[in-house]
Amino acid sequence: MSRTASEQELVRRIHSDGFVLDAHSDISLLDVYPRRLQGERGVMKRIQLPMHQEGGVHGAIITVHNDWARWATHYEGATKQTLEVIDFMAREAEESGGGFLVAETGSQMEEAHKKGKFSVLMSLEGAKAIEGSLEVLRCLHRLGVRAIGLTHNVRNQYADGAAVRENFGLTELGRRLIEEVDNLPMLLDLAHISERGFYDAIETTKRAPVISHSACRDLHEFDGGKIPSRNVTDKQIQALADKGGVMGVACLRPFLADSNATLGHYVKHIEHIIKLAGVDHVGIGLDFVGYAPDVNFALIGNTSINPYSKDAVKGLEDVTKTPNLTAALLRNGYSEGEVRKVLGGNFLRVIKKILG
Repeated sequence: MSRTASEQELVRRIHSDGFVLDAHSDISLLDVYPRRLQGERGVMKRIQLPMHQEGGVHGAIITVHNDWARWATHYEGATKQTLEVIDFMAREAEESGGGFLVAETGSQMEEAHKKGKFSVLMSLEGAKAIEGSLEVLRCLHRLGVRAIGLTHNVRNQYADGAAVRENFGLTELGRRLIEEVDNLPMLLDLAHISERGFYDAIETTKRAPVISHSACRDLHEFDGGKIPSRNVTDKQIQALADKGGVMGVACLRPFLADSNATLGHYVKHIEHIIKLAGVDHVGIGLDFVGYAPDVNFALIGNTSINPYSKDAVKGLEDVTKTPNLTAALLRNGYSEGEVRKVLGGNFLRVIKKILG
């Protein structure tokens, strides 16, 4: 995307002065963790920090565990892997030479940005890692985990995931889990949950939840309906907004189009949310996984291949291309203030309200 000198300067200013936040990143689980298992060190400093700096992205909500295929039918080992990833990220921060911070509040993320540091909040993408124990949840909170999703597509002790066609809602344990998440507090992420579970969670929580990474089902059904509740309906988006929450739009082809997804498809989903619920309730949850070779997926105990290696969005293929999104929003008539909200201001507002 070619830009005039004035456009380029405005994009540069937005990415320099504003806070740009990717609300869903797997760099911890899909890059740092498998590389460190193979003996590498300083992965963030050598690989991820330069890419995020080039893309003008200042922070991310990162996954420290995920209810993927390995955990579909059992729990053993989930907590262990979570603790390993948390330890690896702490060591990466130490090895970064002050380049990045594992944060626990939105204010810490803001302060890190002012000092030129990249910051992350740690999140559980699915709750199998707590193995049914609120005590484990509280321990992970003490270790710095500040966000949690209830499930990752599959059924667990707390709720049905987005791929479970029976579409049951929360269990009683799931309701107790949300109450504890509210009390700690932690950020409640409603990505990957069944539609009925989503509404149960909206009813149960007393705080503003988020959807870290999804897209609009009324525009496109996720991957031809293979995971029926993965994209969310207009009604769900409105319910989230009514609760004060924010939805991050994911940047992979299955979320956005049947084939050949482009930046234009991505922007269309952002604009759909703005028209439906207002500019205060949309953000970016990029969900990039193209950087992860097949061996990384095998090492984390999932499948032996990267299932989304060919699903990059043209024009927004990786985090370095984030300024293309900024330019596209400006060209579509959004003000500098509105663009700043979409790129990270909205998520930061909710994070600060809940976590400080």
